[in-house]
Amino acid sequence: LYSGKGDRMEKLKSCPCCGGEARIYKSWGFASVYAEVRCTVCGLRTMEFKSLNMNDAIQMAALLWNRREGGQDE
Repeated sequence: LYSGKGDRMEKLKSCPCCGGEARIYKSWGFASVYAEVRCTVCGLRTMEFKSLNMNDAIQMAALLWNRREGGQDE
């Protein structure tokens, strides 16, 4: 799955714990929007990012999810 918009689209990496598929979950509040990334298999997830703009919240969650310790890529 991809997050972001336009040329900032970023592919979500698989779960670092189980290798499962990752998905973005979005929610809306009174004056803010929220986004987090969750593994569909084991339930591992990022923190929930709050923003005034959904694309910004999604991008922050995706960047955190895709970060790997030691700069290792899959």
